[in-house]
Amino acid sequence: MNEVLGSFQSAESLAFELQNLRNAFNDHVRQLAEKDADIEQLKAEYEVLKKFFVNACSARDKMYAENNQLRYLITELTNAAKTREGVPFWLIERAMELCKKL
Repeated sequence: MNEVLGSFQSAESLAFELQNLRNAFNDHVRQLAEKDADIEQLKAEYEVLKKFFVNACSARDKMYAENNQLRYLITELTNAAKTREGVPFWLIERAMELCKKL
């Protein structure tokens, strides 16, 4: 009788251990699924930041180009003002166009 009871208890403990292992496995699978979801969210955030960065760089490049145009215009206006002829009309028009952009 003790042998039957002992084998029943060992089978019961093995079933309990197997259930614990299944629970641990399911928990691990759930954690991996959560991490996958976190990774996907981070990828989406990265894409948004990348687009923002590209737009910011484009705006910066545009600002640099306009700044260079202004420097050139100021140099041309300064040089033209020093001549007898004065500032040509096209240069004044160009200055007005740049002022409207800014």
